[in-house]
Amino acid sequence: MRTLAALLVSLLLAGCAVAEDGPAAAPSSQAPDAAAASGEDSVGEVRAPVFLGEVEISDTSPETLAELRAVPPERLVVDSLGIDMPVTDVGLEADGAMEIPESAATAGWYRYGPAPGGQAGNAVLAAHVDDAVIGLGPFSRLLDVDEGARIVVDSADGSQIAYEVSNVEKTDKREVDMGLVFDRAGPSQLVLVTCGGRFDWDTGHYEDNVVVYATPIDQPAQ
Repeated sequence: MRTLAALLVSLLLAGCAVAEDGPAAAPSSQAPDAAAASGEDSVGEVRAPVFLGEVEISDTSPETLAELRAVPPERLVVDSLGIDMPVTDVGLEADGAMEIPESAATAGWYRYGPAPGGQAGNAVLAAHVDDAVIGLGPFSRLLDVDEGARIVVDSADGSQIAYEVSNVEKTDKREVDMGLVFDRAGPSQLVLVTCGGRFDWDTGHYEDNVVVYATPIDQPAQ
C-alpha cells in the first residue's frame, strides 16, 4: 500500500520537466521566463506542495484496483483544440512518482485509479507540456479549452466515452488541491493534467499545473 500523498508530491515536482538534453523551443509569446532572482523562492526549493485539504491513504490492493480499472483508454480526442493522441496506461516510478510517457505526444492514464467511464471517481490522464523532440505537445493547448468543450475517449473494447469540460484551473504547484484531482469517491470525471506557467531554468520544471475537469455528457456537471 502506498500513500497517495507520495505520488502527488512527485507528480507535481517532477511530472512535467523537459528532457534532460534541454528544454524544447517554444513560441516567443510563450517562451519560459528566466529563473527567479536570487533570494526568491523557486520550484526546486519546495519539497512538498501545499495541499488544500487532507489527502487520505488510498487502498491499492489488487481487488480494489480491479474494480477501478474497468476498460483502459487508448485514445483521447478534443476536436476544438485539434488534439488526437494515443493514451497508454502508466503506474509508479521507483521513487513513487507517477510515470508519464516520455513523448509529449502521448498521454498516460494512471492505472491505479478509475478508468474513463467508471461509475465513480476521477480518471486521470497526464502528459508533458513539451519535450525536446517535438517541442510543444498537444496538452500545451489545454489552457485554451472552453467550458462545455467535448472530449472523447476511445477505450480498448471499442467503446467511446464522451465528456464535456466543466472547469479549467491553472494553479501554482504548491497550492493545487490534489485531493480533488485524484478523488476516487466522488462523481465520475475525466481529469487532464499538464504543466504551465513560468519555466524555472534552474530546476527544469514549470511552476504551475494546468488541470481540466470534464464530466460525462449523460450526467449533470458537479
